Amino acid sequence: MKALLNLKVGTKIITLVMLMAVFLSVVGYTGYYNNLKSNEIINTLYTDKLKSISLLKEARAVNRNIQGMLYRLLTAPLTQAEYLELKTEMETQINQFNENWTNYKQTNPDTYEQDRFPTFETALEQYRTEREKALAIASAGNGEEGFRYFTSEVTPHMEKVNSILLEISDYNDQTSKEMMDQANEDFKSSTRTIIIVLAAAVLLAIAVGTFIGRLVSVPLNKVVANVNEIARGNLTVEEVRLDTKDEIGILAKAVNQMTANLKNLIQHVSVSAEQVASSSEELSASSEQQALATSQVATAITDVATGTEKQSMAIDETSTAIEQISAAIQQVAATSSEVAEQASNTSLSAKDGQKIIDQAIKQMNKIGHATDITQGAVDKLALGSRMIGEITDVISDIASQTNLLALNAAIEAARAGEQGRGFAVVAEEVRKLAEQSSKAANQIAELINENQANINNAVTAMLAGNQDVKNGIEMVSSVGATFEQIAGSINQSVSSIQEVSASVEEMARGSQQIVNSINQIDTISKQNLSQSQTVSAATEEQSASVEQISSSSQSLAKMAQDLQLAVSKFSV
Repeated sequence: MKALLNLKVGTKIITLVMLMAVFLSVVGYTGYYNNLKSNEIINTLYTDKLKSISLLKEARAVNRNIQGMLYRLLTAPLTQAEYLELKTEMETQINQFNENWTNYKQTNPDTYEQDRFPTFETALEQYRTEREKALAIASAGNGEEGFRYFTSEVTPHMEKVNSILLEISDYNDQTSKEMMDQANEDFKSSTRTIIIVLAAAVLLAIAVGTFIGRLVSVPLNKVVANVNEIARGNLTVEEVRLDTKDEIGILAKAVNQMTANLKNLIQHVSVSAEQVASSSEELSASSEQQALATSQVATAITDVATGTEKQSMAIDETSTAIEQISAAIQQVAATSSEVAEQASNTSLSAKDGQKIIDQAIKQMNKIGHATDITQGAVDKLALGSRMIGEITDVISDIASQTNLLALNAAIEAARAGEQGRGFAVVAEEVRKLAEQSSKAANQIAELINENQANINNAVTAMLAGNQDVKNGIEMVSSVGATFEQIAGSINQSVSSIQEVSASVEEMARGSQQIVNSINQIDTISKQNLSQSQTVSAATEEQSASVEQISSSSQSLAKMAQDLQLAVSKFSV
């Protein structure tokens, strides 16, 4: 039974068909066998019996005709022509009789008939001999004697021949009847057999078909019931438990697996729908925050652009001031050179003696005045350096703030994902420019610190020189010092003035570097202004992208609600 259940559906159907084929074969063979027997009987009846009966009856009839013709030949008053004609006709009948007998012997007679052949042929031969004798007597003109001879000698043999023919004919009739009775009995038997086999085949086919049908339909109905429940969205149906290995068992396992997979899928889709709904809400909130942040970034970038523009204007003013300072420093350098030359002349004049002291006093007054001018220029240069330092600090603060804003913009661009990639590139460029501005500002600060130190040294030297000049003037005016002291003071003044001249030349070179740095800062500020405008445009594009993201997140939330509604139709 288990093996039958595990058979494939196709095998079960083939088994049923083969069983029906066997039944049909049995019925067909039974009919064929009985028909074959009936055909053999019919053939036997025709070839062996009916034909034999016909030939025997015809032989008897022919023999009767011969007997009648013989009576006429023996008793009737015939002319010679009539006699010959009748005799010829009788010979024809005799030949016909012989032919009938010969044909009969070829009809496959049975043993009973063959046993009669010797007696028949002996009687036939005697009949022929005696018949010829009777004809010979009649032909000799003695008809009555011939007739008596015929009656006494020929007739017994003739009757015996007819008797044997009748006996064989009756035997064939009886045999034919028996064969027909057997054929009828065989027909009835074959009919009963066919009906019984056919009824048994039909009943067995119905039973086997019903059994196989139930083997197929019962589990298949269970599977169909589960599939209908699944089609209505009910995934809580129990598994179809079939231990068979046929297609229906495989189908049941597949339906069970499909139900489990659908249940897991629906549960997963339900959870995913909730997550999508939550994520879409978070995305919508994030997009709003990002829109706010983008607006803040746009405002900040606008402020940066404004600050950069102001910075550019301040740098232009600073550049003008630095150029003026540079011109003043160059003038101081020229004045310092003149002072050095005059100090040299004073030193030479000191060698000339007292007679040129008055000229020296005047020259010292000039030197004091020039020193005051130089000190004032140096003080202005120091003040300008401090102002440049303050401006540089402002530039550094702006660069730091720009760098911070660029970092914030890069972070917001990273949050925006693919939509903020272009904004991230712009933010990176702004950050690089801010770093360059910071580096340039640091370089300027270093140069300013160096210049400040040089200016402080120059101030110190100028103060010392101024004091020396005052001392020289006092010494020359009071004529209280000796000429060597005057000469030494003058030499010291010459040395200080040379130092001042060198410092002023260094300041001139430093001021030129400051001018170049300020020009570079001005260029960078203009680049920052252009980049700020680019960032502002990118921020506007990002704002539009954020609005699109917000719209998409709302659509995603709507889709999540639709998905949850669709999932709610399933019972898991």
